[in-house]
Amino acid sequence: SMISLRQRFSALRRSWYPNDGDVDWHGPQPGEPDWSDESRFLAVTIKGHGEHNDVYVAWNTSHKPQLVTLPQCEGHIWRRLVDTSKAAPFDVLNADNRLSEDDLAMEIASSDRMTRQGVYLMLPWSSIVLERCDDGEPASLPAKFLAPHTF
Repeated sequence: SMISLRQRFSALRRSWYPNDGDVDWHGPQPGEPDWSDESRFLAVTIKGHGEHNDVYVAWNTSHKPQLVTLPQCEGHIWRRLVDTSKAAPFDVLNADNRLSEDDLAMEIASSDRMTRQGVYLMLPWSSIVLERCDDGEPASLPAKFLAPHTF
């Protein structure tokens, strides 16, 4: 749930207003926010400062999809935590009573394929939350999905 996500990341529980050292603002391209009245996209990287992983939050308030170029993070990958365009329970990725570990692994592997390319396709009127993680092995699919199928 969103509550457990907020509990997990101290950056999402800060009691003070962030300054330039705490956040980086973005548009569809990293470091290029569009503050105009016509803009329908905004993103922010909330820095973890070594206490936790960085968090990338983006909002697409347009009626059109938006291909987002993610900030580079050498040796790391952006991993999806939330995508409000997904149907529940796939909108918030937690292994809990709503989402099995196998379903969670499938969703992570699916979104990692896109974020490893440095992009994320946001659907209209949606928001995402991504976590900067160590770039180890790609998320693996559960064995039952890799088994040969018989018809």
